[in-house]
Amino acid sequence: MLITNRSALGSRHRLVWCFVTLCLAGSLISPVVVLGKDPTKYQGTLADGKTTYLIFVPDNWNGTLFLYSHGLNNDPTDNPAKVSQDKRTQNWLLDHGYALAGGSYPTAGYDPIPFTESQFGVLDRFIEVVGAPTRTIAWGHSFGGSTTGYLVNARPERFDGALAICPFRLQGSVGNFNERLDHMFVLKTLLGFDEPLVNIGFGTGQRTRYRDRLWAVLDEAQQTATGRARLALAEAMVNTPQWGADPFNAFDVEPAAADYATRQRNQYLIARTQWFMDGERNFYEREIAKQPDLDTWDDPASGGDGSVSGANFSWNTGIDYADQLADSATADMVTALYAQAGLALDDDLATLAAAPRIAADPGAVEALQGLEPVFGDIGDVQVMTLALEADSVVWPNTLEGYADAIAAFGKSGQLRELWIHRSGHCQFTAAEQIVAIETLLARLDDNPWPSTTAADLNERAAALGSEYNRFVGVSSEFRGQEVAKFSDFEVPLFLRNFNAGTLNPYP
Repeated sequence: MLITNRSALGSRHRLVWCFVTLCLAGSLISPVVVLGKDPTKYQGTLADGKTTYLIFVPDNWNGTLFLYSHGLNNDPTDNPAKVSQDKRTQNWLLDHGYALAGGSYPTAGYDPIPFTESQFGVLDRFIEVVGAPTRTIAWGHSFGGSTTGYLVNARPERFDGALAICPFRLQGSVGNFNERLDHMFVLKTLLGFDEPLVNIGFGTGQRTRYRDRLWAVLDEAQQTATGRARLALAEAMVNTPQWGADPFNAFDVEPAAADYATRQRNQYLIARTQWFMDGERNFYEREIAKQPDLDTWDDPASGGDGSVSGANFSWNTGIDYADQLADSATADMVTALYAQAGLALDDDLATLAAAPRIAADPGAVEALQGLEPVFGDIGDVQVMTLALEADSVVWPNTLEGYADAIAAFGKSGQLRELWIHRSGHCQFTAAEQIVAIETLLARLDDNPWPSTTAADLNERAAALGSEYNRFVGVSSEFRGQEVAKFSDFEVPLFLRNFNAGTLNPYP
């Protein structure tokens, strides 16, 4: 499926926003620079004048190319092209005969469709200066993991395999914002959050007011048993992780299964630190409102105040929150916390059932789906994901949503999802990444998928030796020895899937 809507979506992650319009071409602005002998290194700039690329080709190239998409970078003055997150994995790939390529993206921040197009430009440039690979594998970390999903979704015929590592929001934005609406609907109905849930507006200070009000509601609720029980109910609607509140801490320990006090406190901390998952809605509403088919943006350039009227892409009409709770991974915890507080869970569920619902604008739903689609249409590509059980940036249930989207296209046999029992964001060892790569390569060699049980994966990682059983995650302070921690993780459900298998997708 081709990306047909080329409008640049306002960047959003961590509230850093860049707006770009990109047109790719095969020729260069700057000349190719070839450095070194083994591997051969190519670098230059694409025709947009912004995207730099980097290519390494080993002398023993086996014909396979790994096209790397890097994670979020908020600094436009330091935005280099990368071919891997770390040198250990990079050197392993080169030593085994794999060519590597990657781009810088045209700017910093988060603007997914132009970034995806720039990566196709890097792939085209590789073909021009090196030749066509016999096999191409897309891979990336974090935002680069979602870019990997975009690449495969847009042009599956150009790839043989894909490895999305700690990928951000592969479940698609329509389903994501429906889940976030459920979260805020509970906070509004039971805990008094009094900001708009949709059509938030984009006036001066609105972002700060929304954040501060959300923090106040969370903080006040956390002070009482009743408030904590109701917070747990709200977090159950989005299957908030129960440990790993600090994305830079790879050493958090999962609480005991029945330690509901610690698990609930971790959810509160994650809801607080990751508030932008709810607050970023206003950025999307503004971008959707700007679409030419939706006259809902009061443009300041034309004398307006910058407000949004309409352009709502989320709904909870027809949603039964008792059913949602029953499907949540934390239903038992919610029940226990309500009992400890002496609070009637059925009464709160009845209050939610009686509360007025919110309907979506079908045009806004369609526009958001065009900007950030579900990634289930993978063609013939073999796909693997690698993620952490307690990543407070990339929640595990989002990858269950990705698996569900792929299943809707009848492609479940082409997907394997690997899990690491660890906290933090993208905190992996080189061995864990290499084992994932080897597993994908074995599948691409016309073999059945190798075993992906935790015991077998950990054994293969240990066999790589101490050189690779070391942290190579995003936080330099964790770069030390670490055993592989593959796990047979039971992934929480993504409760508001929106994909090809969704019935009556929006009102």
